[in-house]
Amino acid sequence: MQASREVPRRYVRIEEAAAYTSLSVRHLHDLTRLGEIPHIRVGRVVLYDLVAIDEWLAGMKAGAGEAGADRPLGLRQGRRGRPR
Repeated sequence: MQASREVPRRYVRIEEAAAYTSLSVRHLHDLTRLGEIPHIRVGRVVLYDLVAIDEWLAGMKAGAGEAGADRPLGLRQGRRGRPR
């Protein structure tokens, strides 16, 4: 009898994407609605490609680009240096 292996998932729903990115579901929903985060809509289901999310996050690292030019509007820094 073979042990079942769990297949790594590349596409996840909003709750799993929120946990993966450490963003709240509400904030992720807002970014999705504004088209600021990569996502795929299949009918009423919204899926997030974890590879695309990694690339999106890597593009927002401090020092990547000019003064946050790569940073989506939903993740601009507030006065205290934290994302709004």
